[in-house]
Amino acid sequence: DVEYLERIDVTPSTASFDVKVTGDWGLSTSVSLFTGEPSTVLTVVPDRVSYGPTTTKADHWKSLGPLNMLDVTYLDEDL
Repeated sequence: DVEYLERIDVTPSTASFDVKVTGDWGLSTSVSLFTGEPSTVLTVVPDRVSYGPTTTKADHWKSLGPLNMLDVTYLDEDL
């Protein structure tokens, strides 16, 4: 499990708050669709979102949509 913490700054600053997203992040190997070569992939599966006294499932947050089952492929040969 991984925790991602982001500060939401609003005006007035006293209304600003922290948002915590927990979930599974992992590295795996795959074959690049671009080159056919082996590549390293970061897979992100968010689980829960917490802010203030509220906790909810991450799939209820539309802004996390791009993060759901996100795969990031690293093309750097030095990784």
